[in-house]
Amino acid sequence: MKNKLAFLVLTVLIIVTLGGCGEEKKPVPEGNLKVTVTYWNGWEPDYESPVEEYYFDVKTSDTIVVEGYMTGDFSFKIKRASKEEIIVKSEHPLEINNSYGINLQSNQREFTVKFGEPLSLVTLTMDAGTFYTFEICEYGE
Repeated sequence: MKNKLAFLVLTVLIIVTLGGCGEEKKPVPEGNLKVTVTYWNGWEPDYESPVEEYYFDVKTSDTIVVEGYMTGDFSFKIKRASKEEIIVKSEHPLEINNSYGINLQSNQREFTVKFGEPLSLVTLTMDAGTFYTFEICEYGE
């Protein structure tokens, strides 16, 4: 009886051990909205920002909070959410990131993120700031 039990335990251990071999599967982010946070500053020309990625499963009227080491927590209200577009409203004014500068007097708080078109927003600062890049994604991207 003891031999049969030992054989059974050994068999199970071998199967579990061999079953664990192979390529390790990485966790798949869940969510339909990806927010990437990066930083910039005006005094370090070779500054390499840390990259923080957040995934949210959003629906209309949700509020998401994005953590940032330079800006602290920053919240966005989801005004409307669909597979094609998500409208976000920020708690503070932001500016669409472009190549011709920042309008420090912008009062824009509501932005539309369209599927397949990442939207990059930047804080209204002159010396250092934060980029928030929004992307609508399919589950498992």
